[in-house]
Amino acid sequence: MNIAIFTDVFLPLTNGVVSVIINSSKELVKRGHKVKIFAPRIKKSHFDNNKPKIEGIELIFYPSTDTFFHQDIKLALVHPIKTLRELKNFKPDIIHFHTPFVIGIEGIASAKKLNIPLIGTFHTFLMDPEFLSNVKFTRFAIKPIEKLLWKYSNFIHEQADVLISPCEYTKNALVEHKIKTKVVQINNGIPINPLSIAKTPNHNCIYTGRLSPEKNVNLLLKSFALVVKKIPNAHLKIVGSGTIQGELEQLTKSLNLSQNITFTGALPNEEILKGDIFENQSVFINTSTSENQPMAVIEAMSFGMPIVAIRSKGMPELVEGNGILCDSHTPEEISRKIIHLLNSPELIKKFSLAALEKSKSYDIKTTTDALEKLYKGAI
Repeated sequence: MNIAIFTDVFLPLTNGVVSVIINSSKELVKRGHKVKIFAPRIKKSHFDNNKPKIEGIELIFYPSTDTFFHQDIKLALVHPIKTLRELKNFKPDIIHFHTPFVIGIEGIASAKKLNIPLIGTFHTFLMDPEFLSNVKFTRFAIKPIEKLLWKYSNFIHEQADVLISPCEYTKNALVEHKIKTKVVQINNGIPINPLSIAKTPNHNCIYTGRLSPEKNVNLLLKSFALVVKKIPNAHLKIVGSGTIQGELEQLTKSLNLSQNITFTGALPNEEILKGDIFENQSVFINTSTSENQPMAVIEAMSFGMPIVAIRSKGMPELVEGNGILCDSHTPEEISRKIIHLLNSPELIKKFSLAALEKSKSYDIKTTTDALEKLYKGAI
């Protein structure tokens, strides 16, 4: 099959949507399919000689600029004539859009124009208060904006012949909000390292992900301050970057945690998937309440990381026998769970083995099997 993918977020950004696209595209190419990705051109780049390239995948870039509402989402200047020319030359069997913004809409319009089967994926709850906290002026009008964004999201995603939801929670939420298109659940996938082993218990914790308001990393820091009071040698490694990194570093200092918390900055996803950052770490912590099916948690599980997270949205589907869920969003509750786990070496070993086993459900080979079947059924 020839598969055209449209996305408003892409390399060199590192986030869950980008990881899903790259992982599935690489696996599809391994299976003999052709993939062409339409994405925003971003100024900074970790590519050699500033020439974006992914082996076996053709990339088409549109000029773009930053948006005011989120650091990862770019406002692209699409060129419909260029898009149609590229698609006519490529002759796609399927068009798959991953974002409900300018480039995603370009993919939708192109599919309608050329009468090509269209698949969409719902990745992000844009209408959640946590996500809307990126836009400062919305704090006085969140409820009406939530309703408006649900209507917008449904309208865009209903253009798909079939819509993919990564988890059952999200599928149910879409149905409850009366989306009209067919919704199917397919897990996000990652390459699984068969050599991963269970964790050796210690007092080291890790968070990987974006440092932006909706990730609630400030709650993580406040919780960890209480952990350190009980376990003075506890350490937290924070891997990622974002708009509030400076604020978080300042909060770390004000909480007197400079000796207990290390900010490493962002790492390319291929570095994370090597697993080195999880060496000598015992617990992965995620305090976000806006997650669909977070890739960072799946990646951590694949390296045997026990999880401490908040019971919210799709997280209970990920954390079942391989970690602890917090029912309260308070630093006191979260710190108690972390302390309990750090002081329970046998529980760490048990959860670590369970994490390795559970991560197999998210093997890119398994998830791509389901994606292939969906594509073939849509043609």
